[in-house]
Amino acid sequence: MSKLEGVLKDASEHISKLANCFQHEQDAAMRRMKTYEELKKIDDIYEIQRLVVAIKIVKCPYEIDFFFNLDDEVKKRYVLALLIPDA
Repeated sequence: MSKLEGVLKDASEHISKLANCFQHEQDAAMRRMKTYEELKKIDDIYEIQRLVVAIKIVKCPYEIDFFFNLDDEVKKRYVLALLIPDA
């Protein structure tokens, strides 16, 4: 393998890793935007409460991942718990 081929291979690997990072960020942005839509499925809370919970959830990527992996009934209880002050 020539030196140029090695450089091109390394550059290709770095570009691939960079593309994966951008895809991950795009996926995270889509989940942040879907958070409010998901909260609208919960009937027992007021609109302002949805907004308060949405703000709490989207602040942390781990919180978003956690939220979207919960079953619907557990998600509802989790949202109600987030409405408790200092939760």
